[in-house]
Amino acid sequence: MSTTSFRELLVRNLTGLNAKEREHLIRWAYRGDMPGLLSDSLINALQQQSPPIIAASAECVFAGMDYHLDWLYAALYLSCRGLTVEQACAQGIGEALQREAADNDASLQPVTGTQEDTDLLAVFADGEKTEVLCIEAKGVGSFGGTQLARKLVRLGNMLRSVKPLLPASFSCRLVLAGPDRPYAVRASDDIAAYVSRTLRDRALAAHLADLPGQLGKGCSFVTLDRFPASLMKVTRFGDATSGPKAFTHWKITRRYGRDAVAHSESKAGADGSEVHGIPEE
Repeated sequence: MSTTSFRELLVRNLTGLNAKEREHLIRWAYRGDMPGLLSDSLINALQQQSPPIIAASAECVFAGMDYHLDWLYAALYLSCRGLTVEQACAQGIGEALQREAADNDASLQPVTGTQEDTDLLAVFADGEKTEVLCIEAKGVGSFGGTQLARKLVRLGNMLRSVKPLLPASFSCRLVLAGPDRPYAVRASDDIAAYVSRTLRDRALAAHLADLPGQLGKGCSFVTLDRFPASLMKVTRFGDATSGPKAFTHWKITRRYGRDAVAHSESKAGADGSEVHGIPEE
């Protein structure tokens, strides 16, 4: 099967599995009949990173918000076998549930039956190359080390399961997005190595050392430059006579601004340098 045929099947299958109502509503509300799957602003941001996350010649051929990892795996599995989701449904095609993780953790297998997702799934075509970006965004607060580790490990198990049939020109990467770079770590860091250092769950951290392909390589980050610098929030509180969780009132308080969040997330690195990013679990 040619790379083009695989890519066309992948896009068709990803589209056929995309039951995220919110994604369809938001696309209709914000983009309407505008052409293109992603905005020029986001495409430019991905291309202008150093090094670029995608090449200037790359074209987005699919994009989905809050895209379930179960759906992504099924689309990859079927596309590798030259099947559409319609054919798989008609023929009753599937596979036995696997437990790819070394510790037999069913929650890390390719299909879990949960709604674990990636904030934005984008597929790019660049000549013979097909690249899948799993973009995770955080505007207020910090990225959770366990959450990122689980997604990296599970994506790794998914790719490892279909690797024998994947085109050699296929790649998948995790990209972080936020108003400020959340982990200005050592220049040589890979995301897998950095996330591993933040985890107390050493069994989970051990899986990060064996991710396939480019999944755990590099520290790809794109700036959400339109995210507000300051936001408010609704806060519940109790009066002087109430217990610690006996809320009696609510009020508006200020969220941490971007600078305050970045400052609160900073800590001294092992080499004495300041490291910003994922807090210890």
